[in-house]
Amino acid sequence: MRKFAVLFLLFTGISFLFLPLACKKQQPSPTPRITAAPTAAPVVAPTPERTASPSPVRTSAAPTSSATPSRTVAPSPSVSPTQRPTVAPLTLTIDSPAAESTVKERTIAVRGKSNPDAVVTVGSSNVDVDENGNFSASVTLVEGVNVIEVLASDLSGSSKGQVLTVIYAP
Repeated sequence: MRKFAVLFLLFTGISFLFLPLACKKQQPSPTPRITAAPTAAPVVAPTPERTASPSPVRTSAAPTSSATPSRTVAPSPSVSPTQRPTVAPLTLTIDSPAAESTVKERTIAVRGKSNPDAVVTVGSSNVDVDENGNFSASVTLVEGVNVIEVLASDLSGSSKGQVLTVIYAP
């Protein structure tokens, strides 16, 4: 009897959740039970594939009677891997002043070049970088030896630095 119930349930599409109910011997109980009647599984008929219907192709703006039908096929989507933009390696060049130079002016301009998206600091001050990567900062010197640190960093975490020694002798 159990094999028959299992086969019946498989062919009718009843879930295996009802299997213990169908295979268990029914005992009289004082309360009525509600059981689901087996239903037939829906039958899905295959649908015919749709094809593009021919459409006339016109070669000029004026309608012609000698138009020939053509079939338009949609291009298949191409999948390409996501490409990350290439980031130029971080650079830092100091144009002026020259390292270990002696100057007579109390204020000097530290000029250089880095990447346009770099964050540049001269000493403890952030410096603006233009769209070409050029920067300039004004530094006030003390008499004697002055150590100026220039640091460039980018969003990827790279950093480059240079230390300038400038002697102020008025």
